[in-house]
Amino acid sequence: MRRYKNIVNGGAALTPDERARLMTNFRGYDIAPDMVRLSRVNLYLHGFPNPTIHEYDALTSEDRWDERCDVIMANPPFMTPKGGIRPHNRFSIKARRSEVLFVDYIAEHLTPSGRAGVIVPEGIIFQGQNAYKNLRRMLVEGYLWAVVSLPSGVFNPYAGVKTSILFMDRNLVKRTDLVLFVKIENDGFDLGAQRRPIEGSQLAEALAILERHKTMPEAQEGKLALTVPRTRLLESPDINLSGDRYRTAAVRHTGKWPMVRLGEVCTFEYGASLPERNRVVGQYPVVGSNGIAGYHNSFIVKGPTIVIGRKGSAGEVNWIDDNCFPIDTTYFISLKLNEISLRYLFYTLQQLELTKLRGGAGVPGLNRNDAYDTEIPLPPLEEQERIVAELDGYRKVIEGARQVLASYKPTIRIDPEWPSKPMGEVCDVRDGTHDSPKYHLQGFPLITSKNIKNGHIDFENTDLISKEDLDKINKRSFVADGDILMPMIGTIGNPIIVQKDREFAVKNVALIKFFKTSEVDRHYLKSVLESDLFSNHLLRESQGSSQKFVSLGFLRSLAIPLPPLSIQREIVAELEAERKLVEANRELIRRMEARIKAKLDEVWGG
Repeated sequence: MRRYKNIVNGGAALTPDERARLMTNFRGYDIAPDMVRLSRVNLYLHGFPNPTIHEYDALTSEDRWDERCDVIMANPPFMTPKGGIRPHNRFSIKARRSEVLFVDYIAEHLTPSGRAGVIVPEGIIFQGQNAYKNLRRMLVEGYLWAVVSLPSGVFNPYAGVKTSILFMDRNLVKRTDLVLFVKIENDGFDLGAQRRPIEGSQLAEALAILERHKTMPEAQEGKLALTVPRTRLLESPDINLSGDRYRTAAVRHTGKWPMVRLGEVCTFEYGASLPERNRVVGQYPVVGSNGIAGYHNSFIVKGPTIVIGRKGSAGEVNWIDDNCFPIDTTYFISLKLNEISLRYLFYTLQQLELTKLRGGAGVPGLNRNDAYDTEIPLPPLEEQERIVAELDGYRKVIEGARQVLASYKPTIRIDPEWPSKPMGEVCDVRDGTHDSPKYHLQGFPLITSKNIKNGHIDFENTDLISKEDLDKINKRSFVADGDILMPMIGTIGNPIIVQKDREFAVKNVALIKFFKTSEVDRHYLKSVLESDLFSNHLLRESQGSSQKFVSLGFLRSLAIPLPPLSIQREIVAELEAERKLVEANRELIRRMEARIKAKLDEVWGG
């Protein structure tokens, strides 16, 4: 630990002997001549008088194969060229994938007491090909003491691939049969392209867990960490290194109903590719990992059925009433027992939260074997049917409430006697910038149409611009309290009234400002723009293009009915009363969802 701190502090606390030993024993390899030169210069500037960095292809050349190291730290390149790599024949693992060969190389080049830390793509953890399984077996048997899972996006903006860190220590492996798994979900930064700082970093806790395990290995299972005996890892057919797979399911039942493995009651069958690429329109739902994605003229599964995301939205559980065509990014359920209700299984699968079992490099996936090992309560069939009847009752209320929320639009009864004027005459209608300012890791939000949703501005997922660009945009389109913003691209017709609590600029967003002698109340105008009449105008205007779009000229020409301001405010008051009734459906949904959860907790004994 002392040496770790010394290195982190720039080597200032190293003794002269330690410094001399480090400088004479530090070496590296790279295949690119430019990287070799840059590395040598970097080390020289950090006090290394004779940097030892070799231009060397470790995978195809065996010139330095016999060299061994006490410590190896690596984040090797994992891109495999088309056709694979043709390595020399001294590797223990026969493979043509760069990630397999590099990890094999690192393990084989440790001294008998050597240690290593290497960042690997998620394929190393779970891929089922023989080369990957043989590599994991070799690591578990003689090298591996810890696996740290990192969140997807931790290396943004350079790469969004899901990664893990493998820790090897040949001495520690001899002292303990336990392999430590640590799952980090928060490294102190959000996982977007900007990687902004956030609270709740788990890095310090993870480091403390790793240090404790090195000095005093012991069995543990907590939110962040889990230990698994090597024997259990080696018993697994694919020697999967996903820690969550080996977690003991919490004992959530009271013994009222027996518990059975999911794999004992059903199987997850693979969906299929559509036989016709143009997806001929028909009556049968085409089901993807997020639910119904279209319709086709043939089906492969009789409804009702359960379809579960296998790739992409992996672990999402969908109930499909009709005969359907689950595509190849999904599983569909086939029952193995007559003693289980398909609808009961649907609710139980939702309770299992299969999305937490996602893994994989690139597009996240769900391995069905991970799901099979989980246990579920199995009441008698008559009891299952009673449970389903109660839960379906709550579900119908929820669906009805959601339909009200989705379909409600304010209705304004237009008196033909009311005068009307183009919106451009009663308001100042402009838009934000059309330029693409240079984005920064820190700065001011640039709000676009995609950031205006559900009646508010989403500041968490915006690009950031400099103060100079903010001022440049604001000279033309300064947003103030009380202005109306409305998307012009994508989801149009979703106006909001600004309550400004921070500086920001807008791009491709309609900005509606009000004159001091305005003839229109801002809340009334917002209601007009939300109403069926004008949302239909906006929809017609946006048709005919691949992306919905409305022009500034069209918005300025919109005829706004203008009753006296007193009547406008009466209309707003009536609509607000309606909105409160509609919004009450959100609370109804929350209550029904709570009842569903309580019932399922009762089934599980929670």
